[in-house]
Formats: sequence, structure tokens, C-alpha cells
Amino acid sequence: MNNIKIRDTKVRLKVNGDENMIISFDPDDVGFIERYYSLVDFLNKKQNNYITEAQNIDNSDESKEVKTREGIKLLAKMCREIKEQFGIVFGEEIINKIFGDSLNQKMFEDFLYGIAPYINKNRTEKLSKYMSDDEETGVMK
Repeated sequence: MNNIKIRDTKVRLKVNGDENMIISFDPDDVGFIERYYSLVDFLNKKQNNYITEAQNIDNSDESKEVKTREGIKLLAKMCREIKEQFGIVFGEEIINKIFGDSLNQKMFEDFLYGIAPYINKNRTEKLSKYMSDDEETGVMK
């Protein structure tokens, strides 16, 4: 039987150095990149909303205890929404593998900062050919 070889452009990363905790994503997959940038847009948009909501809580006439509880509810809501968006981009299985039931904003930040260089490097390489003086440029090249 004949065989074909299909290029595998996935990035595979160990989480916290654990050989059993491997995540993968394909920065060459246009669908992945589209979802990733939708996540970035979501985070940028929501950040302002969260800040406004937090300021409203801080400026309310409620007791310190009530403000603290409302702040925790807001943070939990924010983390759930972010985690849901991560699931859309990377798949629920990967996100559950990494975060489990945790709603930890610092973990989410570490994850995003950890993968961003791989996505940015790939995007830079892809875009560089459109910015060169080469005559042989184009979308499908």
C-alpha cells in the first residue's frame, strides 16, 4: 500500500515538567489561530467590564465583608468565563487536564504567557514573507 506523509506542525509542551501532562496545539491551523485571537479579543473586552464591576463593588456602601464576598463572586465569574473560552480554543479535555476544577487567575496567566511565544513566533514567521521584498509572496505560498 502506498503511503503519504502529512506534516505535523503541532507544538507539544510539558506542563510543569510532567511527562504525563502534555498539551499540544497547532499554530499553523488557521482555525486555532482564529479561536486564539477571539480569546484575546474576549479578554481585552472583558477586562474593562471586570474593572468597572470591581470599582462598583469597592465604591458601594456595603460592609467590608459584603464587598469581599462580592469581589470573590466577581473573580470566580471571571475565572469561569476565561476557562470556558480556553476550552473553546484548546479543547475541554486539555483545559481540564491542566486546570482541573481550579479557578486560579494566576494559573490562567501562566498558561497564556507560556504559550504566547510559540504562537507569536509562528505568526511572525508567517507574516514575514508578506513583508519581504520578495516577488513570490501570497496567501497560499
